[in-house]
Amino acid sequence: MKNRITLLVVILIPVWLLGGFNSAQFYQLTMEYGAIDAGTAGAFSTTDYSNYCVDHNPALLMLGNKFSYSSSFNNFNIVVPIDFYYNTTAFRFNKFACGFGYYYMNNVYFPSRAYSMSFSSRATKKSTYGFTLKYIHSKITYVRTNNFCVGLGYYLYNQFENLSYKKMDFSDNNFSQYFNNNNMNFSRGLNFGFSLRNIGPHVTFIDYDQSDPLPQEINIGVSYSPLITNLISVKVGYEFEKDLVSSYPNRDVDGDGEIGGYDSDGDEDIAGIYSSNGKIESAHTDKWYQSLITSWADDWFLLYDSAVDGIGTNDEDGDLTDGSLKNELKSINHHFGAEVALIGWLGFKYGIIKNEISDSHVNAWGFYFGPDFLRYHYSKYSRIYDEYDVHYDLKFHTIEFNYTPNFTKIIEKIFK
Repeated sequence: MKNRITLLVVILIPVWLLGGFNSAQFYQLTMEYGAIDAGTAGAFSTTDYSNYCVDHNPALLMLGNKFSYSSSFNNFNIVVPIDFYYNTTAFRFNKFACGFGYYYMNNVYFPSRAYSMSFSSRATKKSTYGFTLKYIHSKITYVRTNNFCVGLGYYLYNQFENLSYKKMDFSDNNFSQYFNNNNMNFSRGLNFGFSLRNIGPHVTFIDYDQSDPLPQEINIGVSYSPLITNLISVKVGYEFEKDLVSSYPNRDVDGDGEIGGYDSDGDEDIAGIYSSNGKIESAHTDKWYQSLITSWADDWFLLYDSAVDGIGTNDEDGDLTDGSLKNELKSINHHFGAEVALIGWLGFKYGIIKNEISDSHVNAWGFYFGPDFLRYHYSKYSRIYDEYDVHYDLKFHTIEFNYTPNFTKIIEKIFK
C-alpha cells in the first residue's frame, strides 16, 4: 500500500508543478474551506449559512448573525507538506450584510493568498442575492502574479414550509434558556441556492499564451429539513457542481497526421498551431468569458469527442465522434450530505461526492461541539482513487464565534 501511495504521489507532484497549475495552486478555491462544510462534502455550500458563504454563496450573508468570526486550518502532508488557513468575518445590518475572507496556502513551491469581500441584500421576503470580489496573489519560485475574480450568488428559502415538522418547546429549563438550539441552518421547507465562483481572467506568470484558467464553476444546491426541534434537528442536501473551464487536447483536425504546421489563415508555418483549414490543433483553453458558454459543449459540440472514454489519442475505443450532451453531463460532481443537530451542543455530519467519469470519489464525516455562539468543528475528508486502490485524508479544524441571542443572555446574566 505504501509503495502504491508513493507511486501515485511521484506521478501527481510533477504534473501539478509543471503542467497542472490550475488544479494545484488554486484547487482549494473550489473545495471545502474548513470543517463546517467539509463534513458534508460541500453538499450545503450554497444553501447553508456559515462564514464560508463569503466565497461560496454571498447571498447567504443576509441570513447570518449580527457578527460572526471563524478560523479554519487543514493540512495536506504527502511528500510536500501544505498548510491551508482560512479566516472570515461577517456583519449583518438591517438592509445589507457584508463579509471578509482571507485564505492562505503555505507551500514551499507555490504559496498563494486570496482576499475576499462580499455583500448581500434581500431580493424578496424569502430570497437574497450577493456578490464577491476576490483578489489573488500567487508565486512560483521568484515569479509573482495578481488576479481579480468575482462571484455571484442567489438564495431562495422556506418554500413549501408544510413539508417540515417544527416544534421548539420540548424543554424549558435553565440549561435550554442559555444553550438551546437556534436552528439557524435548519430552515422550514425546501431551500435553493445558486452561485458562480472564481469568474475572471486566466492566470499569467510570464507568457500569456501559456496562461492557465482559474477554477471557474457553477453550483446549484437544494436542502430540506424534515425535523426541526430544540432537541434534535435533521437536514439533507444535494449540490450540483460543474466546472466552467473549456479545455482541448492536441488533436489532428485535418487528418494530416501532424499537430499544427499552419497559421490561422491555413498557410504553411512550421511553428504554427493551426490545421490547414485554420482550426487550432494544439492543446489550449478558451478565454474565461467564452468558457462560461463553451464549457457546456467543449467535449461534444465543439470537440465531437467524449471525455467519458478519453479524448483524442487517449480514447479507449477509438471513436472520436462519440461526444454528446449526455456524456458532457457525466462530468458533473454530485454532492450529497446530511446533518443531525442535538440540543444546540452537538452535531454530526456525513457527505459523499460522486462523478460518473472520475477515477476517484470522496467520503467525508464530521462533528461539532459547543453552544451556538462558540463551537469547535472537526471534519475528515477522504478522497479515494479507485484505479490505484489508495486514498488521502484531509483533516479540518475550525473555531467559530457568533453573536447570538444566547450569547447576549449570558452576558446580561453575568453583568446583571
